[in-house]
Amino acid sequence: MVMAEKEIKWTAPEFEYHHKGVSWHWLLVITAGLIILIALWQKNFLFAVFVAIAATLMVKWGHHEPRYVNFRLTGEGLEFDTAKYPYEDFAGFATHPVHGQSEDLSYLIFQRKHRLGTYLKVLAPTIMLEEIRILANKYLPEIEYEESLMDHLSRFLKF
Repeated sequence: MVMAEKEIKWTAPEFEYHHKGVSWHWLLVITAGLIILIALWQKNFLFAVFVAIAATLMVKWGHHEPRYVNFRLTGEGLEFDTAKYPYEDFAGFATHPVHGQSEDLSYLIFQRKHRLGTYLKVLAPTIMLEEIRILANKYLPEIEYEESLMDHLSRFLKF
């Protein structure tokens, strides 16, 4: 973690990881099994296959641990890996705490300008948030971020 003139660097996981225990797996198998049985009873075979594939993918992706990414916030914008996001692409930014096991990390959230108004969320060390907020505030307004239904649902499903 280095702070230079108009540049902040940090390393963080690419997403928030939730450990999934045995009960998570049983709940997934039982739920998928019930949905498949209902789909077969309704003679909706394609949906039954879709649910089986979706459940298999959830198990596979559920154990994928995040890799660590080097982030860089400069006077031009946000950079990580080979991606560069200039401030002109964003309407504003917000910070939000991570709900979970880690109080060391918080979300740095950028609202995109295009019509859909989606967000780009990256994890950042909580102790660096004030430095990040000061630099980003020079180029973007700070906005109010309200968690969406998908945010709540993914946290409930531990994704």
